[in-house]
Amino acid sequence: MYLFLLSNFEVFWFVSLVFESHIEFRKGDIEERIPIEDNSVDVVISNCVINLTSNKTNTFKEVYRILKKEAKGRMIISDLITTKEISKDNVNTNNWCSCIMVH
Repeated sequence: MYLFLLSNFEVFWFVSLVFESHIEFRKGDIEERIPIEDNSVDVVISNCVINLTSNKTNTFKEVYRILKKEAKGRMIISDLITTKEISKDNVNTNNWCSCIMVH
């Protein structure tokens, strides 16, 4: 099983086109409980989702919980990172907290 962590409709649409009938959408809270069984996912692909979470520790715990154990599960992240802590006064929410779609 592959899990895509998605945050916008265009990406949902693209994934559903690529995988056609082999896709199932589940709505959940990545910081609280992803609605997937423990130790059941081969790959988690996160596209600009983790940077939007407020509790990254819980987020990674949830991803770890659902990934297959014994080095069989993998996580692929495409996200926003910084090399140092940024104060809230220096963060422009329009630039830091929205996804950029290139058409």
